[in-house]
Amino acid sequence: MKNKNTVFLAVLTLSCLLLVASLSGCSSNSKSDSESKKSSTETSQDKKTDKEPVDTGEPAASAGIFEDYTEELVTSASSGDRIILFFHADWCPTCRSIEKDINSNLSDIPDGTRILKVDYDSEDDLKKKYGVRSQYTMVQVDNSGNKIDLWNDSFSLSDILKTAV
Repeated sequence: MKNKNTVFLAVLTLSCLLLVASLSGCSSNSKSDSESKKSSTETSQDKKTDKEPVDTGEPAASAGIFEDYTEELVTSASSGDRIILFFHADWCPTCRSIEKDINSNLSDIPDGTRILKVDYDSEDDLKKKYGVRSQYTMVQVDNSGNKIDLWNDSFSLSDILKTAV
């Protein structure tokens, strides 16, 4: 009888741990500053793909960019450019999935759009400046670095482009 109770408790404990792990991830249910003007009912992974970008040595068909954040990339943008800061953590599975989708669809980044990957773990001043509380947060800024919008419910390049103003 004692052996059956031990097995039952072990199975129950393992089940609880799996449930907690599957529900926690690195997600947050924070809503966008512009939630009232944007629909959050769209599917989050419409364009999931396993293809990696191939460097052909030719310039990309799109003039939009996806690069690591530098202040110069923000300030050198034209006044009409869309600049989106993607707060990314290497340890975050959601961040890695978003980055993989962006890299798989680089040619879909439109001319005048800059998606800049910000290191969530080291850019504390930027997190504070824009009110970022979780990784995989997107912040749209103008070329002076002023916040236009903040959201964290985009899980693909398509979602990011639909949400950005």
